[in-house]
Amino acid sequence: MFEIYKRGQGKWARYLAAGSVGALATYGCYSLYHYLKGIGLGKTVLVEVPGVDLNIDTPFIVAFGLFAALAVTVYILLNRPKIGDFLIETELEMKKISWPGRSELVGSSTIVIITVIILALVIMVFDFGVQWFMRLVYGIG
Repeated sequence: MFEIYKRGQGKWARYLAAGSVGALATYGCYSLYHYLKGIGLGKTVLVEVPGVDLNIDTPFIVAFGLFAALAVTVYILLNRPKIGDFLIETELEMKKISWPGRSELVGSSTIVIITVIILALVIMVFDFGVQWFMRLVYGIG
């Protein structure tokens, strides 16, 4: 149950997936902790850890317990054969991509930025034209 499926394969894809879900779980548990503190559940400190300024209370236990359950769930899910094989294949496909060089990236980005600016100007001119026409027709303003 707790052994790694195809150890060494798809390592970076698994790290990225686990890190992303871990960041979401951390944010969710942090928000839950502050929500529970806000509704008044954290008034009684159960244990005070000296030197670290850490007070263990009911919201902390609930949030930490949820985080631990989510961590175990993510570990188990990422080691299921279907998900593991998907992440391994994803990493293999990413290695086949020919990434652009710096000059090609700068050139392409410049073209995109210039195109967006020109399109914004065209839309702005068209908008002013429609406003002028509507004022002319309806006599507004």
